[in-house]
Amino acid sequence: VYENYDRNYLPDFFFESYYPIKYDPDFWYNFVKTHDIHDINYRIIETEITKRMISVNDNKYDKFFGIGNSTVQHVVNIEKDFLLHYYTYGIIGSIILLIAYIVMPIKTIIEFIREKSYFNFIISSCIFLFIVVAFLTGNIINSMTTIMAFSLVSSGLNLNKEE
Repeated sequence: VYENYDRNYLPDFFFESYYPIKYDPDFWYNFVKTHDIHDINYRIIETEITKRMISVNDNKYDKFFGIGNSTVQHVVNIEKDFLLHYYTYGIIGSIILLIAYIVMPIKTIIEFIREKSYFNFIISSCIFLFIVVAFLTGNIINSMTTIMAFSLVSSGLNLNKEE
């Protein structure tokens, strides 16, 4: 591994600190052997390490309940929010945790169809933008600052109603 890796694409802290090569040399040998250096980025490395942790754990319930946030965060911080939640909380935990991000776009579409106003368009655009950014980047859903902003915008759904 030390002879065949490119320091620019695979920083040594991944296999020296995060997921040490001394505990799983086969993983790192296969990783360097099978991945082209131009296709490697931090997200791929973090995801592959997490997949390996799940395969080594060999628990059939990991798919449904995940391996736990502390386990994943102790080794790597996957920089894709939805993927991070899938690995840490599993399918069931992700559904429970992320249900608001499924319900809110549906609700905004219904509100916009029902009453086509500029206000509803802005609210739905903000919510969709938040979800797209969370999908493409990392550490958005886990950040208290962005969740507070999302909550403030989402609460605007009820402001436009005349009673």
